[in-house]
Amino acid sequence: MHYTIEETAKVVGLSVPQTRRRLHTMETDLDGDLHRGSRGKVLLTDRGLAILRRAVEIEHDHGLGCHDAAKVVREETANPQGDGSNATVTVRDSSGMVAELMGELRARIQFLERENSRLWGLVDDLKALPAPKEEEPRRPWIVRLLRPLLATRG
Repeated sequence: MHYTIEETAKVVGLSVPQTRRRLHTMETDLDGDLHRGSRGKVLLTDRGLAILRRAVEIEHDHGLGCHDAAKVVREETANPQGDGSNATVTVRDSSGMVAELMGELRARIQFLERENSRLWGLVDDLKALPAPKEEEPRRPWIVRLLRPLLATRG
């Protein structure tokens, strides 16, 4: 059976734009399960729907974004026949992949905290500089040219 975007959105509990975004993110993972129907309608097979459902489940359970959830599903999904058929999706335990993603997230946060501290240090250094002295306002070039001549006539 093939599901349209609207049907898929209802099944997985997302809006149509959210469903489109996830399908676009997982397009390479859904190769063979994502088709174009009449008039360019996007159609998803049962296997594709199961993969998308798993990605949405991972997003909700672990608080991941759609790209990270797609990465987890990519690691989890295995085709036991290996022949590219629309076989049932088998899923391994995702706790290792989630732990790895959480480690990456912690490393990114630490990097951003260090970068934030460095930038605030630069701001403090700028505040410590002396204020620029007031310059004479710019005058037209003709006035600057004639000033020495007018001063000698004085």
